[in-house]
Amino acid sequence: MSEVRLYLDGELVDVDPKTVISETKQINDFFEFQNRQASYTKNFTIPLTSQSSKILSRIGDTYNTSNKPYRNLKADLYRGGTATILSGTFNIKSVIERKEVRGNIQDGIVSLFSEMGNKSIASLNFSGVTHKFETSTVLSSFTNEWQQGYIYAFSDFGLFDETDVDLRYQVPSLFMRWIFDQIFIDSGFTYSYRGNDNPFESADFKTKIISLNKGFVFKDLPDNPIRKLELDGLDTITQQGRLYMRLIEVYDPDQYHSVSASPNENQSLIIPTANDYFEITVDGNLVGDAKIVIELDDNVLYTINEGLGFSESIFVYLTINSKIKIYSESNSATGYSYDFTFKMFKDSGNDVINFNSYLTNLKQKDFFKGILQMYGLIVQREKGTNNYEFIKIEELFLNRSDAQDLSKKQHKLKSEKFKYNNYGQVNDLRYKYDDSGANFADGSFFIDDETIRKSATILTVPFKAPKLSGTSFNNEFVFETPLFEVQRNDNGTVKEVKPKNSTAYVMNVGLKNGSFDFNTGGATTPYTGSIAIANFDGLNFNVLLANHYSSFIRTISRAKIVEVEMELTANDVYQFDFLKLIYLRNEQRYYYCNKIENFRENKVTRMNLLEVNSSRQTTGEYSDDYNNDYNI
Repeated sequence: MSEVRLYLDGELVDVDPKTVISETKQINDFFEFQNRQASYTKNFTIPLTSQSSKILSRIGDTYNTSNKPYRNLKADLYRGGTATILSGTFNIKSVIERKEVRGNIQDGIVSLFSEMGNKSIASLNFSGVTHKFETSTVLSSFTNEWQQGYIYAFSDFGLFDETDVDLRYQVPSLFMRWIFDQIFIDSGFTYSYRGNDNPFESADFKTKIISLNKGFVFKDLPDNPIRKLELDGLDTITQQGRLYMRLIEVYDPDQYHSVSASPNENQSLIIPTANDYFEITVDGNLVGDAKIVIELDDNVLYTINEGLGFSESIFVYLTINSKIKIYSESNSATGYSYDFTFKMFKDSGNDVINFNSYLTNLKQKDFFKGILQMYGLIVQREKGTNNYEFIKIEELFLNRSDAQDLSKKQHKLKSEKFKYNNYGQVNDLRYKYDDSGANFADGSFFIDDETIRKSATILTVPFKAPKLSGTSFNNEFVFETPLFEVQRNDNGTVKEVKPKNSTAYVMNVGLKNGSFDFNTGGATTPYTGSIAIANFDGLNFNVLLANHYSSFIRTISRAKIVEVEMELTANDVYQFDFLKLIYLRNEQRYYYCNKIENFRENKVTRMNLLEVNSSRQTTGEYSDDYNNDYNI
């Protein structure tokens, strides 16, 4: 048996030569569409020798204060001279009798999902797309492309008069491609497409948008911002991890600032006493490898990574239920210090559209999964890099020329199975809706198997499908995306307009030449030129099924999963490419690899393989797994 070497955060820990570390490799198995899965090892133990104990911050000592159980420890695993895991994550499960640590390693998509964590779309860096609501901004946005981040695509957001459009009740939407890119940028990763049919570069994906989750209402406010709060932060930190701050009050006439009680003592808590628009400014210095994070209602609102002399400004709408906390965080043991001033102003410029105030209810992870589900994509981390590679399952299933011939590695075909327990004869893919019981944009596919259940809901994406209205605008019917609640007087005139919370709507942008009249609460002005109008073209799930899922559906309609015993080396496992099919000469068949199970050197390893239907036709999608091991 080759020597096993394990590095945690770049330092070699001691591993008992008799310890067996078995690995399971997987990306997307075909069982349920919702879940993404990580590669992982079974639990194993690390003896707490002096070296290992030092690396793990004396975790086995009495009264230890190690934060290692609460951190993602970078893990590199070598078997002899061959790496089988690079940049994985070691998770500490327990300490046994103060003599050894028990845990496991996760690898693959887990690193990206760990960075996403519980973050919402609102926590992305929107500094480049924050803008003031002005007539010229709305009208010029009609020709914006995805790189500009947002567009005002006309829709009925709750108050829409096609004869005289009030621009105050049109809401900007975000390009899905921009959000997708920003998730990777903010997480410190990159992505690429493996193949020829790159959906990320398609006109279809570049015109997909999602709405905000609520509207905004303009009010008359004072000409100058009113200072409501000023706090100072000053400290030197010598430990790793996250530390919530207690700030020093400088100015707080309305008692926005308080200090939380047990169990989280000594933490500043900022709660406004009125619903309003605010400008938050943070000016100061940050020295060392660390960041300062402003948190709104347990979601990241803004992150400051700069050093000396930073100056940040954030516009946000807050309610009396909003809670702001501030913490510093570092993964470095070298220490850091900060010295800054935090101010809040009741903002006269509530015409500033700050996207950080919206989409707090849409998690980055759910958005990411939704894209993969709609386009039939699978993903793996490129070995030894921070790059993630994508491929459409349709393109993968039809690419036989790049298949990996593992015929010489085959030991024995162990078994064949014919069922996917999570599927039914009718399988539904669904959107969310405003109206209970609506299903007009859902899709279904069928499996001709009398022995499985009658029906199953395979997935529900985290977006709403908009309903077509009866209002025609420039010879097109607009869609209903109600983000405003309108109260009317008895005579039908508008009495009050309030923001309405919702789930983000998914749409396309259609661009046409036309004309309309508009206002911003005053005189009517004519406009002629390019107009962006939101539509739902190509987003019905039956269309998505036809465009992206056909090969997958054809394959599982006559499902055959084989379990094959293979004679694999450590290098075989590390170099294995899940984005290529497998060919086995003994079976004269092509397969997609669901999983490499419990690899141990010099032992026969099992592979779960899905036989790919060889007949060629249209397209396909992905699913997931036979069990829930390390679903993310």
